[in-house]
Amino acid sequence: MIWLILASVAVTLFVVYNVVMLKLFGIPYSLSGTYYLLNNKKDGAGIWFSVMIISVFLLLLFPWVYVSGEINQLGNYLSVLPFISCAGVIFVGIAPNIQTSERIEKIHVISALVGAVAALLWVCIVCWKIMYVLPVWILLLGGIAHLTKTAKTCRDYWLEMCIFLPTFIAIITELILHL
Repeated sequence: MIWLILASVAVTLFVVYNVVMLKLFGIPYSLSGTYYLLNNKKDGAGIWFSVMIISVFLLLLFPWVYVSGEINQLGNYLSVLPFISCAGVIFVGIAPNIQTSERIEKIHVISALVGAVAALLWVCIVCWKIMYVLPVWILLLGGIAHLTKTAKTCRDYWLEMCIFLPTFIAIITELILHL
């Protein structure tokens, strides 16, 4: 039960942050772009992006590893995927200011890709029973992106949502199924 509460708090923080950013700025070009949008509004406010990302994925790490082992024997062997995914995304939060140097930009981009690939692998391999969540969310978010005419200008944001939301839903669903 504690794992479900921690995961729910993490997902709630993520959703609330996104709702606030959408309300303040509209659809950003990427979730990381909210760092700059916040800094432009008030110098130093971009730290909230880092606080959100690091908090969400630290809170999500242990429930995610726990449920990975509960799903099936393969999940025990692939419990490293949640660690890799969370570490990748936490590095994104640690290195949000990609405009300061090429090295920080590389760390940011590589960490984001590693986190995304690990999350998608986990959903596709470990949660294969509920893998239908992935294409449903991709189609839904793609439809929203086209309806809001932001599919091209905010492509990275929509891609990030196509990774985050199915992963969060899979984790929460599996935690509920294993209560």
